[in-house]
Amino acid sequence: MPDNKSHHFVPQFLLKNFASDFRKRHFCMHLVDCRRHVPIVSIRDQCARDYMYGKELELERAFGELESAAAAVIRSIMSGNPAPDWGTSEFATLLVFMHFQWFRTPVALARQNAWDGEMIRQLAKSDPRLPPELRDPLDRVRVSSGMQVAEGLFLAARHWVLLEDLRMKVLRNISDLEFIIGDAPVVLHNQWCRRLRGWGSLGLACSGLQLLFPVSPEHLILLYDPDTYDVEGATEIVSVSDDEEVHRLNYLQFAAADKAVFYRSAAMAPRVAEIPASVREDRLGVRASRFVSEADENSQLFVFSNVPMNVDLRRGVIGMRPRASLTPLPQRMQRWRPEAYAKVRAMNRPERHHARRGGCERYRRVE
Repeated sequence: MPDNKSHHFVPQFLLKNFASDFRKRHFCMHLVDCRRHVPIVSIRDQCARDYMYGKELELERAFGELESAAAAVIRSIMSGNPAPDWGTSEFATLLVFMHFQWFRTPVALARQNAWDGEMIRQLAKSDPRLPPELRDPLDRVRVSSGMQVAEGLFLAARHWVLLEDLRMKVLRNISDLEFIIGDAPVVLHNQWCRRLRGWGSLGLACSGLQLLFPVSPEHLILLYDPDTYDVEGATEIVSVSDDEEVHRLNYLQFAAADKAVFYRSAAMAPRVAEIPASVREDRLGVRASRFVSEADENSQLFVFSNVPMNVDLRRGVIGMRPRASLTPLPQRMQRWRPEAYAKVRAMNRPERHHARRGGCERYRRVE
């Protein structure tokens, strides 16, 4: 077999942290769609595709270098050390690793395909030249592109800087349950905006953004908006002792997974089986909103966003800051973290400014 033919989209060093044997070759698996527990599977055979990143192998080798650097930081965390201090090279390494991990899985490809498909459908339906008999068939159109991996990784390379203002803590699991890991292990969530409907809340610059990443049955890395959340304790390591809170955090792995979640102990199987299938509803859903210019009815603006997962973390070690918790729900729409939003404007300034009309247009939402 050619060198590096099998590309692991979740690194083996990470999966081995959840191994059930001392040689770190096997663990337990739960297939999320057929709801079946498999007591022993080979770690080597999981989370891999042939030539996932192409046959040139440069990307696979680059990921290998990033994984080696991140593995050292994660080993330090598992040894009992706190999360890296904000602004350090170790912090940047882990942040970049988590960001790329979110973009490099089959779930990320499916998410991008769903996004592109919804964009094509909405743009086509807004064209008055489209024959009426083609409108309903458009809903059955599905998009798939072999370029999505490259496009997603290009976005990751460009946009990771939007996360630099987030803070990092380690959640140390001291409960009777284990953290589980899925085949899409980095999860974006926004508990502050969870009940919002009709507007995106998972953009990288959104207020209330959270990234959750289990790295062992006892450790989970949390990136969070410090202006929205107050994570319990002044230290960088926060102990989680409540079984139900760990169970809720595991919901996110189950909801985000493509095919399977993995865990060390077979004793976890009944608790994983308890996770309701409803948390996976609309996990690849894309919401489209259409706006029309107040100055020109022919000028339209479409806003697309991922539908948040149906998981409520409730109260626990990740609490809300008083000002954030008192913010009325409608006012949580279109809230961005100032530093991240400034970077977005710097990236997109030419596209956001309508010089011909002497400034930015005002749009009203129509659907």
